[in-house]
Amino acid sequence: MKENRVLIIGASGGVGWLLFEELKQRGIEVVGTYNLKEKNGLIQLDITNRDQVNRVVDKHKPTHVLHFGVMAQVGICNDNPAQTMRVNVGGTMNVVEAANSVDAVVGYGATINELKGYTDGRVCNEDTPRYPKQNEIYGTSKEIATRLVLGANLENRVVVSDLILARGYGMAKLFEDMKCANIRIDETRFPVYGKDYINAWINLMNMPAIPGQMRHIVSDEFEGGMKLSDVAIRVVEKFGIAPKTEIIKLNDGQELVKWTGNSDNPFPINIQHNADSLATANIRFISRYKLGHLR
Repeated sequence: MKENRVLIIGASGGVGWLLFEELKQRGIEVVGTYNLKEKNGLIQLDITNRDQVNRVVDKHKPTHVLHFGVMAQVGICNDNPAQTMRVNVGGTMNVVEAANSVDAVVGYGATINELKGYTDGRVCNEDTPRYPKQNEIYGTSKEIATRLVLGANLENRVVVSDLILARGYGMAKLFEDMKCANIRIDETRFPVYGKDYINAWINLMNMPAIPGQMRHIVSDEFEGGMKLSDVAIRVVEKFGIAPKTEIIKLNDGQELVKWTGNSDNPFPINIQHNADSLATANIRFISRYKLGHLR
C-alpha cells in the first residue's frame, strides 16, 4: 500500500476528510483538495476548471483519485440544476480525463437514496437496474457521473452506501446539534460505520480490477436492514451522545419536542405517529463485497 499515491478530491468535509486523516495516519502518501471550504493541509481545486484539474493531477501524479467533490444536498441540487450538472457531471468528467492521463484509478462514492431502484421494495444488489427518482436532478447527475467513471477505465471503482455513521459526522453530528432525534419517516436503512467505509476504500485500492467494479458496502449488523428509529438509538449509544435513549411517539400534527436537559437525562427520539413507511420495508440491500473482501 505504501507505493500508492492518493489524491482525494473533496477532502475538506464528510467522508473525504475522514479518509484523508486515516490515510495520513497509516503513512500513505495523500493529497487532499477543497473548493470553497478551506482547511489546513489541503489545496484549492475547482473541478469545473479543466485546466486546474489537469495541473493538480499532473503535478502529484496519483495512483488513485478518490472523488467526493460533488454537490450532495438534494434540495440545493434540485433548485440549481445547471450548476449541479456542471459540478457533478462536468466536474467528474474533468477528473476522469485527468486521471486517465496519468494512468490513475478513479474511485467514486454513490448512495442508495439517489435511485428509485433501491426504494421500491425489492432485492437490490450490484446488478439492480439503476434509474434516478423522478424529477430529481441530484440522482440524475450522480448516476451519469457513475457511468462516466465506470465507462472510462475498467479499473475504476464505485462504492455504493447508505447512511455513513461516524462520530461528529452526518446523523451523529445532527443529533448532537439538535439535542434530539426527530424521525419523520421510519424507513428501513442499511448504514455503514465510518471505519468500515474507510477500510473498504483502502482495501479496494489493492484489489484486482473487475470490469464494472461497483460495490455495495454495509456494516454486518445492518445487513438485514434496520428501522431509522433503531439506527438513531444505535448512534446515540455508540457515539456517547447521551447515556440512554427515550422513545417518544407523537400524534399527527403535534410539535416535535426539543430537548434542553443535561447529559443525565434520556435523549429523546421523537417518532411521528404516521412515520412508518412501507417504501423500503421489503428491501434487501445485498452486496458481493464484505468489509473490503469479495464474497
